[in-house]
Amino acid sequence: MDTKDRIIKELQRHIHELSEENKLLKQTVQHLQCQIKELESKVLSESPKINSSNQSENPPTAEHNQEVLQHIEMDNLSFFQSLISSGLSVDHYFNELGTFLIHEAVKSGAIKIIHYLASRCNLNNITADGETPLTLGAELDKHDSICMLLQTGRDKVDLEHKNKQGLTALQIAVKKGNKEIVGLLLEHGADITVTTVLGDSLLRLAQHAGHQELVLLLANSGASLR
Repeated sequence: MDTKDRIIKELQRHIHELSEENKLLKQTVQHLQCQIKELESKVLSESPKINSSNQSENPPTAEHNQEVLQHIEMDNLSFFQSLISSGLSVDHYFNELGTFLIHEAVKSGAIKIIHYLASRCNLNNITADGETPLTLGAELDKHDSICMLLQTGRDKVDLEHKNKQGLTALQIAVKKGNKEIVGLLLEHGADITVTTVLGDSLLRLAQHAGHQELVLLLANSGASLR
């Protein structure tokens, strides 16, 4: 067998090995997708019980909810406090949006309201889309909101919650290339060894996304490629 035939045979062997690995990877992904669907079904089946405990006997109307949202956007703390005093739950759930008060405050960057809620509400409430206030803040690049959550909420915030995509807030921030949020999360103890369902480390995520500054930051913080 000449050199050319040996090279062709070797390439064919590699192609076969890659094909087998691809099959295993697809099976793993399908298995994980089934697990995610089961968890989603469980959350949806339990959510009415969770939400009902957060609502008064006469839940706010859609019009009232809209007014609440407007004052959150304006970070109108005094009006917000009057609502809470008059019976609105600090864990009020917006059925039409699938979010809680704290999520809307994070989305709006309502720092004063976040500060007020952080010591009173559940900082790990999960939206209908599977986001905590922290992962939502990372998705929306809300550095100041995240900073207030972590400073005021301290150890009450679940840094390692994974959203429906299986990503923590730190992984989300790395993928998006938000150096400030990554540094903030690491400073507050986010797990630097976390990996994706496919086994990608934070360094791999940063490399694949082309975020070279983050690669250096993570490497200097002790992150590993594995």
